[in-house]
Amino acid sequence: YLESIDNLLETINTAEVKIEHISAELQKIKEYNGRFFNVIKDTDLPFEIQMYAYAISLEYDLEYPLLLAIMHKESSGNIDAVNRNSNGTKDSGLMQINSVNHEWLKSKLGITDFFDPYQNIRAGAYILRDLSNRYDDIHQVLMAYNMGETQMRKLVDKDIYSSKYSR
Repeated sequence: YLESIDNLLETINTAEVKIEHISAELQKIKEYNGRFFNVIKDTDLPFEIQMYAYAISLEYDLEYPLLLAIMHKESSGNIDAVNRNSNGTKDSGLMQINSVNHEWLKSKLGITDFFDPYQNIRAGAYILRDLSNRYDDIHQVLMAYNMGETQMRKLVDKDIYSSKYSR
């Protein structure tokens, strides 16, 4: 795996478009020498994306399997997934980032392409960390991620504290 990381880092460093944060995150993973069994899970995602998701989970103090589960549930691992919602918004990419969040995520994180799997994972992880900082209950975090905070609060006000999505 270390050879794969070295090859990936070399490819990233010589690519026409350099993505510095990816290289830095992969370097963090490399420093965990011998712990790659944590990265490989039962998923169809390419190894490089799994590694990146693992690094992001460490950076944002999130459970790695949770990120993978959200990617699976939201997009079935389809990088190009698009969902058009009844309210006119659109969800994009692996983690189905809703278009209502695009502008502030562009400003806050410098996201330029919500279909880029690396930027999409960073955006989704950032949202999850933010929600986790504000809500103690994982069901409320996941409900807010899936349906938005307003809808989640409406359900909580009706004494509904979990959803099919959060279970």
